[in-house]
Amino acid sequence: MPQLDRIIVFTQIFWLFVIFSLLYIVLIHFFLPQSLKSLKSRDLVIGCNIAENNKVKSDFLLSESLFSKTLSDHLSNIKQTLLGKTIILTNDKFNPCSINSLIFNPIFNIVLYCDTAILNKISLKFKTYNFIW
Repeated sequence: MPQLDRIIVFTQIFWLFVIFSLLYIVLIHFFLPQSLKSLKSRDLVIGCNIAENNKVKSDFLLSESLFSKTLSDHLSNIKQTLLGKTIILTNDKFNPCSINSLIFNPIFNIVLYCDTAILNKISLKFKTYNFIW
């Protein structure tokens, strides 16, 4: 490695500053804007992803709460129906058709929300169907 010569020390320092200044200008003028664009685009993509994630999360929580509310309403309806109709079981006149209709009607109404192809594949018959008719 050459030493700084006392005769040409000023020219060596001059060219050192010139080269480093040119390198600095080239880096700032050409490469820094590209990297800043890349960082800004990444920030925009991350912001859009976070916004979409929050929207999907809120939609999911809304549908989950609606589902749990509907489920609890239906379960309470079933509970009230079963507790309200216990008189049928304790009655001396045991009628299996009334019990079957109590079970069949809610099941039929629930299955109506299914696809017709699925509904046709499911056979819903009373247990006492052949006995009474």
